Amino acid sequence: MGTITSIATGVAKVSGLPEVGFEELIRFPGDVLGMAFNVDDSETGVVLLGAYSHLNAGDEVERTSRVMDVAVGEGLLGRVIDPLGRPLDGNVLISAES
Repeated sequence: MGTITSIATGVAKVSGLPEVGFEELIRFPGDVLGMAFNVDDSETGVVLLGAYSHLNAGDEVERTSRVMDVAVGEGLLGRVIDPLGRPLDGNVLISAES
């Protein structure tokens, strides 16, 4: 577990995650995810990948131990998605298996 030390526009600084890896996903309160990009021994910069107005300094965060990835396939052709692979165009994703 880590702690938010500060939040700026789309970026949070987090302490207490000494083993976090570059591009690892970090889970914030409210199931907001962020991607670690500035990994340092004392503090980690995290790009926030969702609405973050409810986050505050002092909130706890946790490592997910996985890097960001988006499954690809024919179901995504012509789609508009966010950085986490969620559809933004209002259509339901169709599995390549169906």
